[in-house]
Amino acid sequence: MPDMKIQLDINIEVTDLVSLLQGVQGLRNDIEHIEKHGPDKQFNKWLDMPIIEFELSTRTTHVLRNHGIYYLGNLVQRTEEEIRQFSNFGKGSLLEVKERLGMVGLHLDMPPPSYVGWSPPDGRAC
Repeated sequence: MPDMKIQLDINIEVTDLVSLLQGVQGLRNDIEHIEKHGPDKQFNKWLDMPIIEFELSTRTTHVLRNHGIYYLGNLVQRTEEEIRQFSNFGKGSLLEVKERLGMVGLHLDMPPPSYVGWSPPDGRAC
């Protein structure tokens, strides 16, 4: 595999050291996986999926789209904290998103999709 150069610009406020360390470990695991195996085509297929096709409730889908989230690739970049701040997005919607993402092996606050070669199919960034 050719040499890979990874550049991440991370801007966070550290309020919970344990969460930060878990996030760093998750990122390290994701980087190691991609370095060994390259970008996963199935992973990119999920990232390209429009939110409206992801079988979320109508309410959850509308709130996400109203906040500029049109694809799963846009959604997995967001943190739980960011999602919680969306107007009309309650605990039930957050639980629904987390459960549904988990069913396909995704989660909130994943490494930047540009890192694995993903960008929105229509060029829309959130």
